[in-house]
Amino acid sequence: MLVSLLLLAASSIAVGCGGNSSDGGGGGGGKTCDGVCGTIEDTFDSGHGAAVKGPSEEQISGLVAHVTTNGEDKKYTGTIDTKAGTFSIPGVPEGPYVLAISYEPDADGTSFTRYVALTERELDFNVVRDYRMGLVPMKTTATVKVSASLTKPWQTFTEDDMNNVTQPNDDLLVLYSRSVSVTGQTVGDSGAAGAPADQATSLAGWEIDLTQVTSSYYGGVGEFSKAKSDDLTFLHNVAVMVTDPTLDPSDPWSIYGYTSTQESFSASPFDLVDGGSATITGSFKATAQKMLDLDFSSTQLAKVLADAPKRDPLLDSVELLVVMEPGSPHPDVGVNPALFDLFLYSQVTYQNQACAGAGCDPTACPSGCDLGTATPPGNYKHSFSYGNPFAYGQELFEYFYYYGTDVSPLLPNATSQVYLSGQMTSTLPIKDASGKTFDVTLGLPTDVVVGGKSTPLDAVTKGVGLTPVVKWKPPSLGKPDQYLVRISSVDAMGTTLVATYATSEASFTIPAGILKDGDLYSVNVEASVADGFDPTVLAAAAGAKFSAAQTYTGLFSP
Repeated sequence: MLVSLLLLAASSIAVGCGGNSSDGGGGGGGKTCDGVCGTIEDTFDSGHGAAVKGPSEEQISGLVAHVTTNGEDKKYTGTIDTKAGTFSIPGVPEGPYVLAISYEPDADGTSFTRYVALTERELDFNVVRDYRMGLVPMKTTATVKVSASLTKPWQTFTEDDMNNVTQPNDDLLVLYSRSVSVTGQTVGDSGAAGAPADQATSLAGWEIDLTQVTSSYYGGVGEFSKAKSDDLTFLHNVAVMVTDPTLDPSDPWSIYGYTSTQESFSASPFDLVDGGSATITGSFKATAQKMLDLDFSSTQLAKVLADAPKRDPLLDSVELLVVMEPGSPHPDVGVNPALFDLFLYSQVTYQNQACAGAGCDPTACPSGCDLGTATPPGNYKHSFSYGNPFAYGQELFEYFYYYGTDVSPLLPNATSQVYLSGQMTSTLPIKDASGKTFDVTLGLPTDVVVGGKSTPLDAVTKGVGLTPVVKWKPPSLGKPDQYLVRISSVDAMGTTLVATYATSEASFTIPAGILKDGDLYSVNVEASVADGFDPTVLAAAAGAKFSAAQTYTGLFSP
């Protein structure tokens, strides 16, 4: 995941590396520098006027190249010239090295370091961002009061006085601003003032705090400026329930729901500052409908899941989306609104129904509770309609399979559940997904060991050392371009990312200074493959065709 926000306040030696790349690739092209060098500059394309170049928003606080020779780690410190959009790490000898990229602490004071194993001499930190330069994040509240007529009645989840569900569908209001890098959603039963009741034919003063229901790639919802023509579009994503009585009721496809864009309107430019509010009026207009012809296959998925960590079966779930990506053909860095979203849980079966679930009666189940076994949704075909009101960008199909393990019983003083989590994901252009059979194409890394020790999920593995070697076996399906390893500390409050390590090899050594005596950690190993993968491109978004698969270790300590 890319890190952005503050401008790097450093200015130093200009270097002789090649010109800047505005499309996220190819940092070289000029004369070779003495060591490692490259470009680090952003291009901002908000959709309003011509794109502009500006200083990098990567919140980098330092660049250090590590070269190991005969067991000795030699460090080469880099400098960044923000005005020229270049960086240089002089003196790095030819051959392999590890680039340590340090980032400024976030608002909570948490910082992390990103490590990348490389041999290349000229690198590219350039990024194309699909929002405007100079956003100012809001820190308190930012309320929009929305009134607009609808072409379709609003559906709000409804219960009667006895808590019986009388209307199960819950439409989504999706909010999206390209120029301010904002997307999010809310529902009618959110409890907000003016939220629509079931079957409402208009929105009548729905008060929505953008800081509560939206998120931004920029790291906080930015202020809106009328003078800068900032945009905000509202999508009415209608909820639909699908039932198939020919399927077994235990089949996840026998009953499920999804939402898709059916109508939308774009607000006229307005001003909204931190702590302020804005009144927005308009009329929703129906969006022309397209078809997603889904041909879902779980043949390979079921095989890959055999290599997954021991997990809580009730967490296994699938999400399928169609999103609008402003950048085309290569995605930009920013946020994407969902035009279609389908979510369903995997099927869970139990050998001992009387002892099913974690809350079984221990006296009746002396052998323990039967937590069940998750089986992913089976092969399935169906056609869905959705709309896209945007006249730019491209539509991407996104697939996620989520899973996780509760490790709170191993954590002292834990009062709530703490999960280690992983996922398999694929992204591809809609033309390569609709009407074509889809299944996973990349398997999971397996047999991860830390410091020569296996790390079971039901125990804490101790004594791995402060700089252990982490090894794994490559996936049995597909050939990864790269592995991204996330090292997180784990305590009763949750997980905190402390470092990442990117490598093309199936092992690496955790650098000194990352692990601390007395703390608990877990490692997440992600294999990935992307069209046009280039190891010298270190900050741009992944390509439009991308797959990744994650596994994770149990808890360990030095």
